[in-house]
Amino acid sequence: MAQSTDDDKFLKQRGGRYYYYRRVPTRLRPFYPSEFIRIALGTSSLEVARARRDELVDADESYWGKLRLSLDLERMGEPMDIEHARKRYEVAKARALAAGFRFRAMDELATPGMIDEVVSRLQAIERRAPSNGALNEEDVAAMLGAVEEPKVSVSEAMEIYQTKIAPPLLVKKSPQQKRRWKATKDLSLKYFVDVIGDLAMVDITREHGQKYYDFWNGEVSPSDPAAKPKQPKTADRHFGDIRRLYTDYFKYVGDETRLNPFRNLTFKDRRNRGTRKYPPFADKWVREKLLVPGWYERLTDEMFLAPLMIIETGCRPGEIINLRPKTSALTPRFRISSFQTAKITRLKLKRPCAAYRSSAFHWKRPSARRTVSRSITTRRTRFRRPPMPPIGA
Repeated sequence: MAQSTDDDKFLKQRGGRYYYYRRVPTRLRPFYPSEFIRIALGTSSLEVARARRDELVDADESYWGKLRLSLDLERMGEPMDIEHARKRYEVAKARALAAGFRFRAMDELATPGMIDEVVSRLQAIERRAPSNGALNEEDVAAMLGAVEEPKVSVSEAMEIYQTKIAPPLLVKKSPQQKRRWKATKDLSLKYFVDVIGDLAMVDITREHGQKYYDFWNGEVSPSDPAAKPKQPKTADRHFGDIRRLYTDYFKYVGDETRLNPFRNLTFKDRRNRGTRKYPPFADKWVREKLLVPGWYERLTDEMFLAPLMIIETGCRPGEIINLRPKTSALTPRFRISSFQTAKITRLKLKRPCAAYRSSAFHWKRPSARRTVSRSITTRRTRFRRPPMPPIGA
């Protein structure tokens, strides 16, 4: 571990407690809101303070080395590490805000209508200068917009979206649903990068949005008669993923007013919403698959009753399997008071039995004339399923 030549270097004592106190190198001040680093070491012991000080010195030296490397790369025309660039940009915005101004890019301040704004900022810089007249370079850069906003590519934005923005939306999804969700988002990203390129988010324009929309139009209605067209819902899903990525990313970074270049472009046919017909199971299939004698012999009692309840109520398998005695009652009208599953999952469609599992629900089958218990008994007799042998028999 690195040791300072002065045993008490970077240590200050106040009220009997020790603090790590160190000046930030001039070149690295754009990455820090203050000229000095001051961290409480949480001890009144000099030996403990020295040990903790040495750990902080090592950490700072390592981090500063990375910052210097990023600055060197930027000087050579290479892009700076995104985390470092964002740190510098956020500090510049905070400096401008502390002076009473909103951070504005230099190009924006250079427009003719911003002359009064520039004069006000220059006067504020002069007022904040010390008595010797030396200007603070970091304040000047922040208030005159000389700090470039970091450019995040679409692929980097998607990584931020998946790891930092979307997790609250995935809380009620099962692991399998999460994997499918991520696979869909990754595929949407691949489509966009293949067609448009891995552009910086701030460089995406309406022209790019129209070009990407035209691409999906060609996939939905291909000019080649031999080509298989894609479904509009497929196009809308992948196009919508990029549209939502753009909106949610800029909300995340605090730029809620930015216009979405993919806005008002959709493939949904709202006129046909809700009119899709789902055919019933064929009578032959039911007789050959479900009504085969002996098919139910290998099932437990619970597995035998579950499909019958699904047929009777229209509930999903997970809803029936996760029922508990205290949440259901066999009455003249079968009633489910609430779903209390062991693990909450989320459903895409909302049907009478398909609300979120934790929500209360009451259901009555309008045309039912028998209770579920009678229905189950009748069908069980029809199948003539013998009783299950005792365990260990």
